[in-house]
Amino acid sequence: MAQKAKRRCVRNTSLQTPAYVNLVTGHIDYRPWTTTDDTFDAVTSPVIPGYTADKLVVPAVSGVHAGAADTVEVVTYVKDAQKAIIKYVNEKAMLS
Repeated sequence: MAQKAKRRCVRNTSLQTPAYVNLVTGHIDYRPWTTTDDTFDAVTSPVIPGYTADKLVVPAVSGVHAGAADTVEVVTYVKDAQKAIIKYVNEKAMLS
């Protein structure tokens, strides 16, 4: 059964649209959406001892604009193979 390893990492940006109101007619004229930052930086996946992430880094996203679909990246961790050393000791063996 899958478990959440760490909390989500959410990045947001802000978009603005200027609106001009004609005080005589009451008409509102909306201008195109703009942003001062259209890039999301890359995010390094946290290291969790005993697990390996399928994506070590979630890549940066650029060109974010109004109307763009949300971008969702899921990092899946897989439990590492367990290792053990077994040493058999023969207590009756004669050492010379």
